[in-house]
Amino acid sequence: MDEHSSKRGNKGLKRNGAGFAIGIDFLRTVYYFISMEKQMIIYNDTCIYGRLFDDQFDHDIAADTIDIILVIALCKANKYTIVGSQAVIFEHNKISNIVRRDAIDEQYKRTIDRSVTITANVKARAQALQTEGVKLMDSYHLAAAEAAGADVLLTVDKDFIKIVAKKNLSDVKVINPLTFLREVYLWAQ
Repeated sequence: MDEHSSKRGNKGLKRNGAGFAIGIDFLRTVYYFISMEKQMIIYNDTCIYGRLFDDQFDHDIAADTIDIILVIALCKANKYTIVGSQAVIFEHNKISNIVRRDAIDEQYKRTIDRSVTITANVKARAQALQTEGVKLMDSYHLAAAEAAGADVLLTVDKDFIKIVAKKNLSDVKVINPLTFLREVYLWAQ
């Protein structure tokens, strides 16, 4: 079993190269996820939107893309709130390739339900996170997610995930899309 396989084997959720092998148990999980009563708030950092437009010939990137598309579809189907922020827009505006930037911006606008304004409180929290070793923009994403009352911040930035988990910096769970899907799968069991 590789690092991306679930313990439930082929019956459950398994990442296989560039995609999923979807079993009956996972389809039941999707149904459970859609029927859950708790309304979650999900914050996607900038790399979630950009990953969809990265080189899909790379198996890891393609697998991340599938995970992201599935998470967004599940959240939309269940009417979960997907939150963005001015920090995401700021980073998008730094993309020099105009075609790529416009495609990412369009995906962002189609995905989010609301946006968090970077207030003085968000800035202060971001600065506090920076003193703990969180990178500048990551600190703004986490501070914005906290301000939004997010349950989860999704990212494909492994360093960001590690530092927040290692130092237990927030009540917002900072995880990658595959981990989110696995946790939903386990909640349904």
